Amino acid sequence: MLRVGALLAAGKMSDAIGADIDGGFRDGWFRRPRRTGFAYMLSGDVVLAALTGVVVQTTFPGHCMIYAPGVSNVDIGHSPAAAKGDPSVPFIFAAGAGADNLTHIITTPGQHHLVLQ
Repeated sequence: MLRVGALLAAGKMSDAIGADIDGGFRDGWFRRPRRTGFAYMLSGDVVLAALTGVVVQTTFPGHCMIYAPGVSNVDIGHSPAAAKGDPSVPFIFAAGAGADNLTHIITTPGQHHLVLQ
């Protein structure tokens, strides 16, 4: 992520950034983490008002991300039909710089999955 930030700050375009990161994995500059990682985005993906920093749009809900390199939707039993029936069904995110080397399982907590006490 630091390398992506440095390339963005240097004015590089997304294709060049992707090629740089992919090359870094290929050439051994980067390597997949050896252990599973987990992150939870409380607010999800949001758009902020430039002047106030107030959230003006949520483009994706709060979600959990589990680092799972090389895992595919087939591996976790995801299907478009299942996702259509329940949008909180976990799915694989493998896009952007590093793609397959930085694959994550994404799951969004559905109403029926939450237990409040």
